[in-house]
Amino acid sequence: MLYLTRTILLSICLTVLLTFFMSCKPKSETKTKMPPKAGIEYKHGTKIIVQYLPAKDETNIYQQEFKLQPEIITNNKKVSEKHTIEFNNMASYKGKTPSFVSNNSSFTIIHSTKSKSNWHFPPKTKVTIIADGERVEMPVYSQSELTKDAPSDLEFYETLIFQPTYEMYSKIAKAKNVEFQIGTGNFKLSDENILAFRDFIEYLTA
Repeated sequence: MLYLTRTILLSICLTVLLTFFMSCKPKSETKTKMPPKAGIEYKHGTKIIVQYLPAKDETNIYQQEFKLQPEIITNNKKVSEKHTIEFNNMASYKGKTPSFVSNNSSFTIIHSTKSKSNWHFPPKTKVTIIADGERVEMPVYSQSELTKDAPSDLEFYETLIFQPTYEMYSKIAKAKNVEFQIGTGNFKLSDENILAFRDFIEYLTA
C-alpha cells in the first residue's frame, strides 16, 4: 500500500513538472542519433523504461528501482539505524530521439526509515553533490516531510525533488568518487551507482 500510493503520487508530480519544464526550456540543435528502443532494460541495479507517446510525439525515460542502503555519516559519526535511499530519474524530449541535449529532467530522492527520531531531512534541506572534490549545489524544487501513508506502514518516508541540468548529471556520471551531502548527513555512491547515472544520461544525449 505504501509503495503503490507513493508511486502514484510521484508519477503525477513528475508528469506535471516535466510538462512545465518542456514548455519553457530552450533547445540548442545538434546532431541526432538512433532512437532508443522502447521497453524495459535492467542496468547496474536499476530499471530503465523508454516510452514513446505517438499522440504527443514525445519520448519519456524513467529510471526506477535505484535503491541504496548507504552508510550515512553525520557529525563525523556513522548513524546506527537502517536507512534506505531511492533515486528516481525522469526525462522527456520531443520526438523519438533527442535533437538536443535534454534538460527536461526531474530527479527525486526518497528516504525511508523506521522512526521519526532517526536521522532525516531537515526543513528547507540543502543538498550538495561532491564529484571528485568539486562541489555542485542542487537547489531543491519540492520537499515533503517525513510521513506514513497509513499507520500500519512499517516505515516513514520523505522526498526531495530537483530539476537537474544535463551538466549536473554529467558531473556525477564522469566522476570516480561521488558523495551526497543532505542536510547534516553524508553518504557515498558505489561504483555501480555512478555507472547507473551514466546509463541514464546516455538517453539524454543527442
